[in-house]
Amino acid sequence: MRQITAPFSREENGGGGEWADINAARHFLTSAPPWREPAANAPEASTPPNRGPPSGPRRGSARLGVSGRRAWISARLWVPGDGPGSPPVRTGRYRPGMTHEFDLLRTLSTGIADRTGAWDFIRGFAAHWATPLGEGDGWGEAELVAVEERLGVRLPLALREAYQLFGRRRDLSSNHDVLLDPAQLYVDPAREALVFRHENQGAASWGIRLADLDQDDPAVVIRADLADKSAEKWESRLDRLSLTCVEIVLSESLHAPEGLCDFLSDLGQDGIDVLEQGCTRLPFPACPVGEEEPGVRWFLGTDVLLRNDDDEVLLVRARTESALERVRELIPGDWLNDYWQADSPAARSCEQ
Repeated sequence: MRQITAPFSREENGGGGEWADINAARHFLTSAPPWREPAANAPEASTPPNRGPPSGPRRGSARLGVSGRRAWISARLWVPGDGPGSPPVRTGRYRPGMTHEFDLLRTLSTGIADRTGAWDFIRGFAAHWATPLGEGDGWGEAELVAVEERLGVRLPLALREAYQLFGRRRDLSSNHDVLLDPAQLYVDPAREALVFRHENQGAASWGIRLADLDQDDPAVVIRADLADKSAEKWESRLDRLSLTCVEIVLSESLHAPEGLCDFLSDLGQDGIDVLEQGCTRLPFPACPVGEEEPGVRWFLGTDVLLRNDDDEVLLVRARTESALERVRELIPGDWLNDYWQADSPAARSCEQ
């Protein structure tokens, strides 16, 4: 493990190449008005000034720890006040993706463990990366019972809970591929699986084997739409439906319409190195089940979620425009949405 100690500013480790935005740690610890640098003669952080109400120049220190592919920032903050030698006003640990209320990495770690954790993750992700879930965002019991009566099947508990939690939220489930409405659910012609999701151009379908519908949280299978229909077959996707729902919400966030997403079709080795050295790899299991590295890998940076597909394609979702621009700067390339920004040279040339 290597550690870096620095004042509140961006610092780089020239030897290892890791970097961290210490401003993010400062924001995490303080939620303060715009930062004011301390005077040149301000006390050093190792000798805290008196503690008091959060006013006046603040001073602090932060430390970046890197262990394998995980990174964090530990920080301390002091403000003027009364009482010599008082402890820091706030201490804390920041990881990329954290806000005051939501730690994406920690919540995802529990979210992939079981059904309850998956629903908690989706609630937190919606609240801090989209719009909080509320009443009316899910389907009611009557619609789900109608499906069961129409198809003559019993819906697994996880599927019912997913539809009741976020089934009507197209921004969480259907920006790109499509989560079917309850009235659109169907059993495939071979009567092998209950189909609940389609690829946006009909190239694939997601389903649950009919033999597994009696399980609370069954495995999910996927079938490609092929020219040779005799070659089509259902293949394993993920071991649990609730885990698939987490993957759906993460993947659909990469296609959000609000201009905070981008796509790079030729990642290259330099871009891969930036991801592996400067971001935290998320602990999402191989998808599809049994896929070998590199496959699909998820990463988290400061206010950015990234998916690396087979070390070739990079999809990015940011929480802020500045965070998205920072990724473009760190990984130069032919970014799809950057090229077509309204004020870009390419867009201006099209207007002439």
